[in-house]
Amino acid sequence: RILGRNRQLSASRQSSAELDEQAASVATWLVDRGLGIGDTVGLRMPRSADVIIALHGILRAGGAFVLLDPSDPAGRHQTIADDAGLTLILDAVPTDLPPPDRD
Repeated sequence: RILGRNRQLSASRQSSAELDEQAASVATWLVDRGLGIGDTVGLRMPRSADVIIALHGILRAGGAFVLLDPSDPAGRHQTIADDAGLTLILDAVPTDLPPPDRD
């Protein structure tokens, strides 16, 4: 399992281009860590703009997602992870994102 590290959310609003750029970086980060097409990622994040970035990144990488309620007990998360065959679990958008590709 790979858990993202917490990062500070910007108080400013993001343009769709900025959102897309960050999602592309998340997608690259996920692929670099072995996410393949059809693999499933668990998202254990509180509601925030980062959830949208992470979801978009997972989908761009060809993955699927399962939302995990951060307030649920760890045992429940493990049961869901096992049942869903999760490849990764993210608890935050990673802070060590690569720069976006400029194709």
